[in-house]
Amino acid sequence: MWQGGSTPPSLPMKFNKEEKEILINAVKHVIESHEVVKVDFAHNERICNRANEKINNLVKIIEKIDKL
Repeated sequence: MWQGGSTPPSLPMKFNKEEKEILINAVKHVIESHEVVKVDFAHNERICNRANEKINNLVKIIEKIDKL
């Protein structure tokens, strides 16, 4: 399972509109959970930075899905 990093995993080339919406909503839900982590661990800079990295990677995934 992908644990983050600089490059999100590859995605299939074709999704229908419903599949895109499901994927984007799922990724947005994960982003929201990382935002909660940032609030809950605001005192810990390392955890906040890691959550930010994950959020940025998830945003990249949404952008990739939107382009498909």
